[in-house]
Amino acid sequence: MVPQAPSSQYAPDTAEAGSDPVPTATSSRKQRLVELPTYRGDYLQKNNIYFVLPEDAETALPDWAAKDCDEILSAPSPARRHSAMNVEGLQDMQRGDADVREVDILRWLEKNLFPDDDDIRKLGLRLIGCMPFKRAYLPGGDAPNPVSEPVPDLTYGYTLKETCVPFTSTQLTASKAMDPERGKPGSSDLAFPFLIVEGKVDAPKKSCLKVGENQCLGASATCVSIINRLNSLLLLKCEGAKKVRSAIFSIAVNQDVARLYVSWMGDDDIYYMKRICLVDLWLEAGRRDLARYAANIMDWGSGTRFKDIQRALDIISDEGRKTSSVKAKARDITPDTHSSKRQRR
Repeated sequence: MVPQAPSSQYAPDTAEAGSDPVPTATSSRKQRLVELPTYRGDYLQKNNIYFVLPEDAETALPDWAAKDCDEILSAPSPARRHSAMNVEGLQDMQRGDADVREVDILRWLEKNLFPDDDDIRKLGLRLIGCMPFKRAYLPGGDAPNPVSEPVPDLTYGYTLKETCVPFTSTQLTASKAMDPERGKPGSSDLAFPFLIVEGKVDAPKKSCLKVGENQCLGASATCVSIINRLNSLLLLKCEGAKKVRSAIFSIAVNQDVARLYVSWMGDDDIYYMKRICLVDLWLEAGRRDLARYAANIMDWGSGTRFKDIQRALDIISDEGRKTSSVKAKARDITPDTHSSKRQRR
């Protein structure tokens, strides 16, 4: 069963964010599915989701994705963020002084990577814990050997709450044209997620980071799929428009190391995920780097990436208004045949 996530400091409905999914026979089976040694070959790859190994030189990052990664890894930490992560609680987990649980790691991560921040609230960003993703967005749908339905430990995106929604009413209306979910991967009011976090425990009979990678693969591909739907609508409304870049970041972490990944859709319609950084949490420099990467991902999500989505929704909205205007004018100039007949009589 997915561990209880820490209640979100960005989500108004913290009870929803911190609640455990109700375990069922189906969910238990799917949770075991990602632990199978054959899961990547028999499930992920059969649904066009691939993990890029270092030796896969031919599967290079697209230039636009490499630019996003450089922005995340190279930029200095924003001034408003912490320069280093507090080791309180972490060292106990590393020494094995206590019975380490995944929820302990997640609470430590949320406290250090996603602290309560008024600036973040004002930007309309939102963090949700243990939100099940809907199958409608999953690559492959209900194909044989379907991808396990993701339930990320932490998901970061944009809030759709009316009190602090970052999108204009016109942009929200345009997003509804995608489908009734408006880019929402799950039941919560969070749209267009751009960061997935999976926490694991390095201990006997506990989940390992490879399972976390499997979960990141499925969840990130689903987030890319949402952007693909937005791009399909964009190109349908405005042929030749510049597509929204589909980069999604994810982190698989235990008490020792954190692995940072980027996912994207290739020109061959395949979902790829590649590790771009390995952080040693035993080192102060490593903890400081992880805090910086997380802060830069949030800045990228509220800046470059958010503006890209806004641009697409504005184009879709403008094209929608143009189409409505043309139809309205056509109705105005179309002669009323019944009226004409009455006049002739």
